[in-house]
Amino acid sequence: MIEVLKQLQEKKDSLTYKQKVLFALGISFFLVYMASVIAVLILKEPDSRSTAQGTQSSRSQASSRVLSVGDEGRLHAGNLSTVTIAVDEDAYSELDDVFIAKDEHGYQQLQLRGKIFSVENDTRVLVLENRFAKVRVRFLDGTKKGRDGWIPREWLK
Repeated sequence: MIEVLKQLQEKKDSLTYKQKVLFALGISFFLVYMASVIAVLILKEPDSRSTAQGTQSSRSQASSRVLSVGDEGRLHAGNLSTVTIAVDEDAYSELDDVFIAKDEHGYQQLQLRGKIFSVENDTRVLVLENRFAKVRVRFLDGTKKGRDGWIPREWLK
């Protein structure tokens, strides 16, 4: 009889543990989901400081908001005169790896394979796709007018 009671207690403890694990997993998934929703909302909303300061010029207001698909903007990568562009998402990842590793040979291989090209900084662009940290744009001016490629989101103004 004591043996049966011990087995029942073990089953009860085991079930309680499983319930706790399932509850913790459920909470974890919910928190990840909410973080994703908040991240999307933050990326879609204009900077509240720029809209609160009604005296700023329209150009500075435009540069402080996130551009959406269909919006026109400018490619702006600091003080560079030309900027390297990836032709597709795979090339973007390869280019990122090459830059991180400071791999000049890898960079040359990307050029030879036609996976990257250069455009002038401050070129006018049209946003075609938005991803978390990168965007696909079509170039509206310059020597690569009509061509599209992938750039880091922070280069889009």
